[in-house]
Amino acid sequence: MPLGIRPRLWPTLAAIAGIAVFVRLGFWQLHRAHQAQAQKDAYQARIKRTPMAPGGGLWDPAKLRFRRVAVSGRYDARHQILLDNQFSGANVGYDVLTPLRLAHSRFRVLVNRGWIPFNGDRAHPPAAPPPKGRQQVVGLVSVPGRYFRLGRPRPPYPWHTVWEYLDLKLYRRAAPFPVEPVVILLSPRSTGGYVRHWPPAGTKVAMYEGYAVQWFLFAFIVVVIFVVVNRPKHHDNK
Repeated sequence: MPLGIRPRLWPTLAAIAGIAVFVRLGFWQLHRAHQAQAQKDAYQARIKRTPMAPGGGLWDPAKLRFRRVAVSGRYDARHQILLDNQFSGANVGYDVLTPLRLAHSRFRVLVNRGWIPFNGDRAHPPAAPPPKGRQQVVGLVSVPGRYFRLGRPRPPYPWHTVWEYLDLKLYRRAAPFPVEPVVILLSPRSTGGYVRHWPPAGTKVAMYEGYAVQWFLFAFIVVVIFVVVNRPKHHDNK
């Protein structure tokens, strides 16, 4: 072997496995950075457009993601949910998601009306009644992703007010009405909402790139340690 290295089998296999894992994790983080950059580019291109009215049928998430929309309808307080463990600065609370029955449509769309603080009582979460009557809603379309979870989600019946994470597929299956496959983030300028500071898409590009550098560095460190540990030891004969 080069450099006079005479490693044993199992340490060699362990080193190869470690290097392979670290390199793969590095490329995975680079892939996430590329995805975040693509989201950022799409967000910046679409956010500047005039709000559109998607219509009353089933919406296409790919076409509407990061688009500003303007719709009207009536809020359904009965099937409103609170998304737990949401933060505004250092304060914990809930995001309030209320289905809006779209005018001239049988569909409803979840509207994230913003953040409310935790009231200190898990058994009795705070009330966040939506405004009554027909509402004009302007906001940004968000397409919720998949979330890591342990175990199976608890069933929604009887209807649970507080959800640990937003599983839109579960909500659509549980709701007794058709639901659009997106969420509208209510504009801070629109009435009927709470604290709203929606972060722009693609803000984690630098973070993912930093993680990638760390994983590649770990792989390099394994290589250096492997070489140093397995170099032959020279003894001076006097």
